[in-house]
Amino acid sequence: MAARKNSKPKVRHDPRKWALQVLQSAGSGVSVPTSVIVSKASALGGAKIPYHSIYGALRTLVRRGRLTVRRKGRERVYRLAGPVPAVAPPRRRRRAAAAAAPAPAAPAPKPSAPAIPLPPGLHKIAPGEIALLHVGATHVETAANIEGQLVLKRHPRP
Repeated sequence: MAARKNSKPKVRHDPRKWALQVLQSAGSGVSVPTSVIVSKASALGGAKIPYHSIYGALRTLVRRGRLTVRRKGRERVYRLAGPVPAVAPPRRRRRAAAAAAPAPAAPAPKPSAPAIPLPPGLHKIAPGEIALLHVGATHVETAANIEGQLVLKRHPRP
């Protein structure tokens, strides 16, 4: 259903940006508890922001290496991990582009034998398919697609 013409546009909140601003204003070597970050980030946002949004933003910043965290009693204390670049606002995606985007392919595992160069015509192998790459006097080289991963093997010839 289409949105009404008189409806207000949605305001996007970026709690990561506000959490970083709170920690930067405190200083580079100062640890700030979660309760202080939540109250000051809500004030910076201009509206009441759900706590879970700010907690999720703090977890994201720790996972990305921009903050360090340690426990002090029952509460977590956050500190800047170093110079912090500005956080870009979240990008908007179109629904058609997001649906049409292919899933990221898993990296190919490293073969245990020396690397076998793939012939130029062999660019796709169906799941469960095995392709013979080279048949030599002492060995046979194969490529197989096992559960979406390319497996290259060198087998001794019987």
